[in-house]
Amino acid sequence: GKTDAERLRQSTVQSAACAGMRRAAAVLDASHAHEGRLDWDDAPLTALRLRREVDAAIAAEGMAPGYTAIGVGGEPATPRSETTIEPGQTVVVDLAPQGPDGYHGRLVRTFVVDGDGGWTRRAQLATEGALDAAIPELAPDGADAVRTELDAEVTAYGFDPSPESGGYGVGLDRRERPTLAGGDELPVGAVLALDVRVSDPTEGTVRLAELVAVTEDGGELLGAFPRSLSP
Repeated sequence: GKTDAERLRQSTVQSAACAGMRRAAAVLDASHAHEGRLDWDDAPLTALRLRREVDAAIAAEGMAPGYTAIGVGGEPATPRSETTIEPGQTVVVDLAPQGPDGYHGRLVRTFVVDGDGGWTRRAQLATEGALDAAIPELAPDGADAVRTELDAEVTAYGFDPSPESGGYGVGLDRRERPTLAGGDELPVGAVLALDVRVSDPTEGTVRLAELVAVTEDGGELLGAFPRSLSP
């Protein structure tokens, strides 16, 4: 597990992740539909433009952007995407900034501009419900319960659980042990990203991830950012 000092470092990095996510939401909120795409600041809004704005906001907090990935529609989130964003498309923003002492944060949110509800709203409720059910189980003997809760809530909303949903340690590496998939013990003080997604090839992807510390009686969120689909 992490020491109190290490967790404090990660909480500070997570604050920068929240600042980056606020910038992503602000840019999407200020964009508008134009000829079938979103325009922002008098030009088409692409995943690349959005990533640059997010990275600048993280850097302004004194952190290295580290890993910033944007996924538009059904495409996987990647730092290299230059896809033009359209109204109604899901936009996954996956942030893993790094502090000056090497520790990482992790925050993933999904936004939709001018969405029509329906599938994306149901997917958002499923992923949010999965996190809310799993976080209290994040105790030393709770790995199996966390996995069960993540999948059960998604299934309850009529979706197939994604093999990419789960939990993984975050520290000096973006992904490290313990991992839920590896059946590892969850020591008190361990910091994990709980990462849940629902995908559909035509509807897109809704994904949420939180950074959570393991305690004796359940997970403790490091940093907080709204989970709304609306930017």
